[in-house]
Amino acid sequence: MENNFDKCTVYYDDTNKSSTFFSEQLSRHPNIEIKKASDYKDETMIVASDRIIGFVFPSENGEIPYNIKHIMWKMIMKKSNDIFLVVSDGSREMRALKSSIDILTARDYIISHAYSKYVFEKLQVENPPEKIWEDLGNNESAFMARQQATKGFSKRELRKYMQEDMKEYRKYKKRRRNQQ
Repeated sequence: MENNFDKCTVYYDDTNKSSTFFSEQLSRHPNIEIKKASDYKDETMIVASDRIIGFVFPSENGEIPYNIKHIMWKMIMKKSNDIFLVVSDGSREMRALKSSIDILTARDYIISHAYSKYVFEKLQVENPPEKIWEDLGNNESAFMARQQATKGFSKRELRKYMQEDMKEYRKYKKRRRNQQ
């Protein structure tokens, strides 16, 4: 599939096999360059010149790997950049996703796409790297659409919506535990 978008740089946790595999799958597409997060652990300032920036990392019991956090803290880019996040595996992936969103939004960056294994399963995606490629090229974002949909909710409506979401997530985690 032909896709026409600006150059993209993906920073990935090279100590994790699933993150490395996922990033290598993404790098097969033109205009996507992957970079090891460990190469930037000593940098005091990381300048991102590409319009699209991605982070691929595992959840370490709800925490983000330090090398990825370091890049998020030290990254300097335009506020208009598109940022996507992928939690490639691990436990408490939603907590890691939220934590990374919090770090970047505290710096006034806007996350345009956020993915995890759970999100891919919920959307019934067979080839996750291909889905990201398509979403970036078509400028579609289920993440942003969901944020906009819940924007006008009252506290009660939002709480109910989130409770239903948590029920679905718990069922997913239980199924995953039973499969292992």
